[in-house]
Parts: sequence; C-alpha cells; structure tokens
Amino acid sequence: MLTRYISHSRQYRLREDNTLFTNYLRLFFFPVVLSFCTLSYADVFEDGLNAFGGAKYEEAYDIWRPLAENGDAAAQYYIGIMYANGQGVKRDIILAYAWYSIAAEEQDMAEENRDDIEKKLSVTQLKRAKKLAREFIRKYAVRSE
Repeated sequence: MLTRYISHSRQYRLREDNTLFTNYLRLFFFPVVLSFCTLSYADVFEDGLNAFGGAKYEEAYDIWRPLAENGDAAAQYYIGIMYANGQGVKRDIILAYAWYSIAAEEQDMAEENRDDIEKKLSVTQLKRAKKLAREFIRKYAVRSE
C-alpha cells in the first residue's frame, strides 16, 4: 500500500511539474517565438525595399506579393507603385488602382495615387477598376475582429 501511495504521489508531482512546464511555455517561450516572427516579417518587408531600391523589381514583387495578400498596407502600396510604373510587372493602371484602393485605408499616399489614376481613367476603365478594387478589398484587406 505504501508503494502504491508513493507511486501515486510521484505521478501527481510529475503531472504538477508538467503543468508548471506548460505554464512556463505559455508565459515565456511563446511570446519569444512570436517576437521573432514579428521581426522576421519586418525583415522580409525590408528585403523587398532593398530589392526595390536596387532595381530588382521582380524580386521585390515576389517578396511583397504574399505580404500584400495578407493585408500589409505598405506592401500593397508598393505593389500599386510597381503596376503604375511597370516596374517588375506589366504596366496596368487598373491593377495599380485596385492595390492603391486597399492600401488607402492606412496609407495617405496610396489614396492620393489612386485619386490621380482615377482622373486618367475613362468611364469604362474606372468602372472595371472599382469592381476589381472591391474584389481585392474583400480578399486582401485586413479586417479587425
């Protein structure tokens, strides 16, 4: 009976130690991992800026496109610039308008650039651009929950 009590007591301590370990993971390990993810994300965007600044537009586009699709307004703005100027992609002012429209929620320059493009579009082009912008906003805009 004593061995059974010792065994039971040992299991309880192990379970208790396991709970403490889990709490330590929650308090210390996960925030550290998350901070590295945040730093990594910023580094990825910075890599895109370096590529863009070095006229490696295709590389910058490849870096920024996934960020833009995940709601990064700065990446969306730069993708808009690339489409507006034909840097690394075929020039397409309708796509530029759509990307600027998403970024305009957080980027003042994106709103200004979008409005400048709007003045240059025909009625038919503007209709297509606004429709595409609505689709992009539905797919790529960050939604606060």
